[in-house]
Amino acid sequence: MSVLYSALLPHSPLLLKPIGKENTQKLEATLNSYQKVIDKIKQKQINTIVVITPHGKKDKNKYYINNSLKYKVDLKDFGDLATRLEIKPDQPLFQKIQDYQRINKLTKTYQEETLDYGSAIVLYLIISQLNNVKALSISYSEADNQENYEFGKELNQALKKSDQNIAVIASGDMSHCVSKKSPQGYNPKGVKFDNQIKEIISQNNDIDKKILAFDQNLITKAKECGLKSLLLALGILSDYNYNTKVLSYQDDFGIGYLSAEFDNLELKS
Repeated sequence: MSVLYSALLPHSPLLLKPIGKENTQKLEATLNSYQKVIDKIKQKQINTIVVITPHGKKDKNKYYINNSLKYKVDLKDFGDLATRLEIKPDQPLFQKIQDYQRINKLTKTYQEETLDYGSAIVLYLIISQLNNVKALSISYSEADNQENYEFGKELNQALKKSDQNIAVIASGDMSHCVSKKSPQGYNPKGVKFDNQIKEIISQNNDIDKKILAFDQNLITKAKECGLKSLLLALGILSDYNYNTKVLSYQDDFGIGYLSAEFDNLELKS
């Protein structure tokens, strides 16, 4: 099979009750979006989740893949000693990616059982409700937006060779400066950035071209950590026709938490 579904999801630690405590309920809309994504993953009988993370190992021109023999969710750095999960990596899929020569030149591998939190929070919230679903964690690079998008296009050539049903999840938060509560301080460009991303996804028309045309100054001022995750995922989806939907958007804690899905994928003729 190949990629059957994709989503953009935030990775706020506050989504986990041991960390967020009473604040978790304020993110109900985002948690409901997660549930919609989980329901779609069940419906489509997804075997493997490929998560694109902004918080894994990074390199200027390389894309890191965590090929540990076992993944662990461990969030003790956030004071959470309760949230634990072991996840099985999709080693056959990793090998297919490595066997694709053009991708092999662009990637580096490392083995780290404990997942970075951009992968861990997303995978925990999804896979803890599923049975026998594997994962593969890939980091975007520090290369420019266009190169991350192009890598996604190359990566899909390997994903299409898999016999698994795959879901691609872009992990990332939008602007970190959308209000006075923001950890980076308020900047109106953060609000503008988030509004433009929401509008473009809702329009479902040339999403990748419109986002790639963003002004770099706007991106820098927005202080986001999800754009390259999204663009890498959009590169993967460039071989498909699909429908998009914004599932929710929250900025209760000064960071834009955007949840969106890319559904009804059909390979272009």
